[in-house]
Amino acid sequence: MKAYRFEGRLHEGRLLAERAFPLGKWVAWKKGGPEPEPIAGERNPYLEEAGRKAPKTEEGAQAEAPPPPSPEPPKAPKPKPERPRRDPVRVWRAPEEPEEPATLGLPPPLPPKQVMGLVGEGPYYLVLRPQALDLWWPRVERNLPFLTRRYEVRFYPDGSRAVVCADLEALKVWYKRLLRG
Repeated sequence: MKAYRFEGRLHEGRLLAERAFPLGKWVAWKKGGPEPEPIAGERNPYLEEAGRKAPKTEEGAQAEAPPPPSPEPPKAPKPKPERPRRDPVRVWRAPEEPEEPATLGLPPPLPPKQVMGLVGEGPYYLVLRPQALDLWWPRVERNLPFLTRRYEVRFYPDGSRAVVCADLEALKVWYKRLLRG
């Protein structure tokens, strides 16, 4: 398939092509090559293919302008096979993540077999498991006024309790004091 550059003018709402150049030769000519020989008049093979004669002169070209090709009546589109409607419930969705983590409502985990200790990465927790409450909780409550930073006491459903503080150093100093008695 070849590409052509057409030269012409608009005439009665149509483009009237007067000359055509093979595009490759025309580009070479613009870059400084030899001027291509235009395909014009009776040498235009596309006029003969369409069953028309090439115009002899410019006036003849205007007088003998080819009539517009009659468009074929549009064909009716083929009916598409009827697809069953999608069930809106069966559309794929990403699996839902549980809204609450499984550990919600539980204190941060302590190492195995440990019933009391400091854990967390800010805020920091002094966690007491239910096994240590009888022995240590009265002491913790008695020493809470000596904790120099802001703190919170949390009660958990499993029976554990925790003292929560944002300052690790203050909680450590207070915890050491608690252990010494």
